[in-house]
Amino acid sequence: AQRGVPAFLESACRWLDGEAQKRGAAGFAALDEPAREAIAAAAAGAAAATLPRLFFANTWRLATFHYYARPAAWAGGSSRRAGG
Repeated sequence: AQRGVPAFLESACRWLDGEAQKRGAAGFAALDEPAREAIAAAAAGAAAATLPRLFFANTWRLATFHYYARPAAWAGGSSRRAGG
C-alpha cells in the first residue's frame, strides 16, 4: 500500500469522484463548473483535519504559491509597468 502524498492524493481523488457520483456524474472531471465549485466549497467548509478540508487547503496553498511565484503568468496582472 502506498503511503504519504501519493496515498493522500489517491484518497482525495476518490473523494472527489465519489462526490461527483452522488450528483449523477461518472467522476469529478465530468461535472460542469458550478458542480465542481460546489464540491470545492464543500471541501473548504469541511471540518478541520478531514480529508476534504486538508485536500482543499493544500491545493489552495500550492495554487496560490505557484500563481504568485510567476508574475508573467498573471493574466492582466500588476506585473506590467504603467504606460508600458
